[in-house]
Amino acid sequence: MSARTTFFTRRQLLAGGAALGGVAVATLNGRILASGIPGASAVASIGAGVLVGSRSNFGAPKVRADQAAGSFLCIDSWGGELRVPPRFASSAHDGAVRRHSTVANPLGLSITNSGGGFSPASAPYGLIERAAVGTALLGRVVVRADGSIDGVAPARTVQPLAHRSWRYAMPRLGVVNSSSRLYVSQPFDDSIRVIQLAGDPASARTVRSWLLAQPVDLAPVLPDSASTTLPEGSDIFVCNRGNATIVRMRQDGSVAAVRRVLINGWSLGRHAWLNGIATSADGARLFVTYVGSLPGSDDCYGGVVELPTF
Repeated sequence: MSARTTFFTRRQLLAGGAALGGVAVATLNGRILASGIPGASAVASIGAGVLVGSRSNFGAPKVRADQAAGSFLCIDSWGGELRVPPRFASSAHDGAVRRHSTVANPLGLSITNSGGGFSPASAPYGLIERAAVGTALLGRVVVRADGSIDGVAPARTVQPLAHRSWRYAMPRLGVVNSSSRLYVSQPFDDSIRVIQLAGDPASARTVRSWLLAQPVDLAPVLPDSASTTLPEGSDIFVCNRGNATIVRMRQDGSVAAVRRVLINGWSLGRHAWLNGIATSADGARLFVTYVGSLPGSDDCYGGVVELPTF
């Protein structure tokens, strides 16, 4: 596999509107679907709704007292902006949001677009060595915090997340798969690891580019039956936490396009970060999670945003 590297400075990326090395850096403006979601993390399209992971139980009891709180919410993707009540699970609500499932500290998700095969990755006791931090193939592939991949590769094949930390959210990574390869983002290395599903783990390759800045999540450009599956010829969306951009990358590691994310016309500022990405079932929209406090908003938790695809 070969990779084309285009060198951008952080200032050039955040300024937007540039066209450097043949790659345009334009803006992509989205609207908030829902806010008030602490630690908004993994996201996936499901029917007419969006599944969003959170570190809150929203008033529902924990399944186990010794584990972290957490749940997946199902939010209407066609409704207006919603502020999720902090304890709605313990009271009546209008139906625009519901708790889909209790998952302690959810960090990853692989699910079919119809809602079947729900396979979350979670770290109920934090980022200890064997915590599940990513998943693909509807749970048949699990990436651990020590950098191992169950049944595929040993520890440190992927840069470990164990015992790392971020502001406002627990570190996470993105996983997608083609028929023969696994793509795993490495947010602390500004890179993407490419592993052969049926090959020697030592043959894993690393894609590097100045366009990658804490790549926190990945999503197929073309939708398939499952949220983490790359159809033949599909590009990959890379969600960058470090500079609030989304990169459209080909499977060979070259870059097709990059966009700087705005939310309701605002940049994310210094106190909010992108934290997850998914493609809608029809391929026309992107769903992106964020954590922290957006400019112009009094919500300090996080939420999910709808963006046009590109």
